[in-house]
Amino acid sequence: MLPKINLGNTDIKIPIFALGTWAIRDKEEMIKTIHYAVERGLNHIDTAEMYIGAEEIVGEAIKSYDREKFFITSKVLPSNASYEGTIKACERSLRKLKTDYIDLYLLHYYTGQYPLKETFDAFSYLIEKGKIRYAGVSNFDENDFEKFRELLREYGIKNNQVEYNLSNFRYVENKLLPLYEKEKITLSGYSLFWQGNLPESRKWKILEKIGKKYDKNPFQVILNFLTRHRKIFVIFKTERIEHLKHNLESLDFALETQDINEISGIF
Repeated sequence: MLPKINLGNTDIKIPIFALGTWAIRDKEEMIKTIHYAVERGLNHIDTAEMYIGAEEIVGEAIKSYDREKFFITSKVLPSNASYEGTIKACERSLRKLKTDYIDLYLLHYYTGQYPLKETFDAFSYLIEKGKIRYAGVSNFDENDFEKFRELLREYGIKNNQVEYNLSNFRYVENKLLPLYEKEKITLSGYSLFWQGNLPESRKWKILEKIGKKYDKNPFQVILNFLTRHRKIFVIFKTERIEHLKHNLESLDFALETQDINEISGIF
């Protein structure tokens, strides 16, 4: 079974992994991968209105299961994040997902185009109407936290989804995590593999060397490192069952302290 962590201050436990749906190229393979994932406990699917075609594919994938089998996250674009715009965006997402509710609904990022309180008021309305269960934000940094701390607390925001990889793990773990933990807001991480822009060969070779010690590949080493605290759930995107298997197997071992230190030293 996949390790699970609490969502904010709720009693809802979600897997340490979530399956992302950005830039889907092969609909049928993605559906097969979603089915494979949920049967192995990875039932959290992350999507967004910005991911063209993704919500429809997720809706197609989940229709043959009981809705309660899945935990679905989607996101509203800041350009739609007025009070009325947020409600309409959510209703569009619900139609595409072919579901009555979204488990976690996030503001994709903040631009200041609309007051944050207006977006959060819409989230509250959507929760009252049963269209979403929980609300959150995405791409909020340390400054955003300090600026909106009271608002985040007032509206009971449960999640902040941020970029999280070996290039910025210190900032996320040492700066953001303590701030958001104090407010009982769970962090989640995306872009674990730098969206395919892999690090320089010297660093990659060290990850390969460490991986060989455990009979794992560098991607598995990265996932193991980023989930070592069991405090941040991470989102990866794959359309291939084979790749998903490898990612799930990244939890089959524990990096030794010397290897954690070496990875920390090169990044």
